[in-house]
Parts: sequence; structure tokens; C-alpha cells
Amino acid sequence: MRVRVGRTQVIRNAPIVQSRDAAHASCGARFDILCAPATPTLATVTTALRPAILDDVPLLLDYMRGYYAHDRIVLDEQAARNALLGPLGNPDIGRVWLIEESGQAVGYVIALYGWSIEFHGRDCFLDELYIVPEFRGRGTGTRAMRLVEEELRGLGVRAMHLEVERANTGAQRFYASLGFEDRSRFFMMSRKFPPKS
Repeated sequence: MRVRVGRTQVIRNAPIVQSRDAAHASCGARFDILCAPATPTLATVTTALRPAILDDVPLLLDYMRGYYAHDRIVLDEQAARNALLGPLGNPDIGRVWLIEESGQAVGYVIALYGWSIEFHGRDCFLDELYIVPEFRGRGTGTRAMRLVEEELRGLGVRAMHLEVERANTGAQRFYASLGFEDRSRFFMMSRKFPPKS
């Protein structure tokens, strides 16, 4: 059952799968969750997205340390803090949510807006999504992604994009199960500009 509590979007009484197999605890470069749980047991939880506020920056940075360490990315904390202030202070840039399970923060997701002629309007890039290790493999990511999609569709977003490491086939299968399509005829490229002096 899906309900709204203020600006928090919630999935309530959702069946989840818990796994005892920590060896499978990560399957995504941009998304860390167990894809194929072993020996599951059922439980019931409430999953919610809570819009992050400035007071959440220390918690977000803590999660970012875990995410970046897992993906072997160097985290410049001051630069990350400054970048977070953009969407936190201006909702026209994008959204930052904390993912909560039964009222406890267990991760975060950041979606940043763009505009696409191809997709006929506003699109977004799923920039970062992280779930703490002890909450992976329980369906948290699936429920969070459903809530993110519902929120973004309500904001007029026509398409959502993300990136996954080429070798991470588990994450690719997971995203495909959520409706994401491999656009393999395209090659994503980036160029980093130096800061303005």
C-alpha cells in the first residue's frame, strides 16, 4: 500500500526478502543491493523517501564515504558538500532524498534534471544511489526506485538515465528488471572542465 505523509512518499506493509549471504551484498556501481538473495525469509517494513535538508549534509557525506569507498572513487568532501548545496537549495536543479526503512535512514538517492529534445521535455540523471550494507538484499532498493519514479513522473520527468559499470552484469540485470533499457548503440563520454578562476 502506498501513502503520503506530508512530503514523504511511503510504501507500507511491503513484503521484503532478507538474505543471510553477505557475499552477494553489492551488485551496482550506482546502486548497491543484493540481486539474487540466498535462503530468503519474509518480513514487513515501511520504505519511504524523505526530502533531504541542509541539516542532513553530514549524514549524506557519511553515506557518500561508504559509496565512494565501495566503488573505489576518490571523494573530495568539500567539493561534494558544495555540490550538494545546489539541489538542496534549489529544487529546479534536482532532488536529494534520504531512503528510510521503518523510520530509519538507510541510504540516499540523488536525481538531477536536464532537458531532452529526444525525450520531449524534462529528463533526469540518477546521479547517486546508495544503501548501507546491512540493508541490502531486502528489496529496499526496488521499493525506493519505485518511489523515485513516482515522484519524478509527478514532477513531469519524461525519462531517467543512469550509468553502470560495463562489467557489472548483476546491476545491469537489476536495472533491466525495473524497465531500464540498454542503449548500447550509444557510448557515454564525459569531459571535466576546470573550475572558473
